[in-house]
Amino acid sequence: MKKYWISLLISILITNLVSGSSRPQVGAKPIGLGSVFISNSEDALGALWNPAGLVNLRKTTFDYDLSQGGFSVGLPLLPSLILGASFFDLNNTDRFIIDHAKNPIGTFGHGNNQSVFSVAGKFDSRLSLGANLNLTKHIHEKLLPSYDLGILINAAPSIILGASLREFGDQSREPVFDLGMTWKAHNYFQLSNALDTTTWKFRAGAELSFHRFALRYGSIFHLDGSRNWSAWSAGSSVRINSSEISYAYVKDQERENQHFISVSFTFGFLTDTKINDYNKNKITRASHAETIASQYDIEIELLLAMIKVESTFKPDAISKSGAVGLGQLMPPTARDLGLRVPDYENITKPNHNSKIDERFNAKKNLNGAAQYLRMMLDRYDNNYALGISAYNAGPGRVEENVPPIRETERHVGKVLNYYYQYKSNPNLKNQDLLKLNQAVK
Repeated sequence: MKKYWISLLISILITNLVSGSSRPQVGAKPIGLGSVFISNSEDALGALWNPAGLVNLRKTTFDYDLSQGGFSVGLPLLPSLILGASFFDLNNTDRFIIDHAKNPIGTFGHGNNQSVFSVAGKFDSRLSLGANLNLTKHIHEKLLPSYDLGILINAAPSIILGASLREFGDQSREPVFDLGMTWKAHNYFQLSNALDTTTWKFRAGAELSFHRFALRYGSIFHLDGSRNWSAWSAGSSVRINSSEISYAYVKDQERENQHFISVSFTFGFLTDTKINDYNKNKITRASHAETIASQYDIEIELLLAMIKVESTFKPDAISKSGAVGLGQLMPPTARDLGLRVPDYENITKPNHNSKIDERFNAKKNLNGAAQYLRMMLDRYDNNYALGISAYNAGPGRVEENVPPIRETERHVGKVLNYYYQYKSNPNLKNQDLLKLNQAVK
């Protein structure tokens, strides 16, 4: 199977070493990363770079690029099927009100616009495919269709390969082919690169993210010798609840405009979350635990099972190794998650005052545990067994299988056992959910 896909990519590459795209680069997030968004596209605008990237959306997402005059919507119908639509301006030099390179706000011009309709599917834990139908309207010309294809391959827990073939079928120009790779070196750090085989530009970018903030840097190199300079870019993002704003600055002699801004909003329910009508009189709205689980896109059954095994819902639980609270957080991990934890000479004898050691604040502990579990699941492509293993033993000990550590093997087995019990027994799930919510209050 792997040999087939590698052969397919090579054949497409050989047949598509041709001239450039009419589509402007869209989205402050990828632009700030050096325009590297082939293997790591993660928002609705990512469909314009690699349509397979839509599979990373877990909720309905709306992205608006204020600088390029374009917006995208991604709609997950099923966990493995996502639809999208994008509308944007091909006149990427348009500015709103003030026609100046330092003005970061663009607008839609008359004519020279494009509508893109996308579909993406995840076929197994390693392979995702996507396609776009592009309808382009140039000034005084009829509507012209073209097509995009994209592929993502999870080659390893921390390595993602991507390829996209864009705008083929357009009679006015030849298609564009990009190859990309992303290495998730750490939960907070990733390196990405992409090769545009059309113009022979090599792009490399790095992203450092922590909690609600992200910083990016990227460089672009001309491998064909047509330019004697390299371009660079820098960007940042701030996430506030379900929204995110991104900014990018670009230093490139080929670009007239230097400043770019885009915003993103997510809303709705997870595609794999099922509404349970059991005990409506007791649970009439999302509880504390369910809200936290939804915030980090985690099934409540999984979070509930993990907390049950970690602490049996006891917010003041302390392990022999010094882990504390509902999620049994160690001091270094808790600090990385933003919790206040003092330096102890003996970590097995912590201060129980929740204002001094915030691990004893049940709600903050649960929030930190959910955030850390989400990081582990992301690191291992949402593989529950590997994510739970990494939560218990540390990501440095987990590669492609559950590590041969007896304690970790038992831990994973217990968590998954409770998870399946909760999925099949709503009564048991709601009983333990009430226990957890009482602990969090």
